[in-house]
Amino acid sequence: MRIRPHVKVLAGPLDVVPLLNVFFLLLIFFVISSSLVFQPGISVELPTNAAAGVLANDKLVVTITDTGQLFFNDQPVLWDELERELRELVLHRKELMARRGGGARAGQPTRAPLVILRLDRRAPYEQAMAVLSMARSLNLGVCLATAAPRQSAGLVPVPTSLSAGAE
Repeated sequence: MRIRPHVKVLAGPLDVVPLLNVFFLLLIFFVISSSLVFQPGISVELPTNAAAGVLANDKLVVTITDTGQLFFNDQPVLWDELERELRELVLHRKELMARRGGGARAGQPTRAPLVILRLDRRAPYEQAMAVLSMARSLNLGVCLATAAPRQSAGLVPVPTSLSAGAE
């Protein structure tokens, strides 16, 4: 014996309002959750630091444009001013470390401030080398800022490891 359902499906206009509600709720959720994550990883309560300005000065950004313009922490500078600013920051850091009793724990070396060099790919190579040698002469760490390669621009990604037998 076969049972026939007595329910009829009525075709009517599609109600878009509930779909829009779900879409906007998801949008709000992702916007709020992405703006609240400041540091990835395990949540810890960081201790306070009396010399918080030292950490802010550890990262120094030097930018060289394709026309050769020089910027230090987003402010235009001349070459002489850049060297003077870097020297002053290194001296200020040494003074702060001396006031805090050396700054390093027993047997651990102090961490040198880091110069991040943002260099346009069309910038003169000599200027990049001048900034690198200036930073190294002041015992500063140097890091070159780069962008990820774009596949659409015809760039081939560099392999992370090469096997000896692969050709």
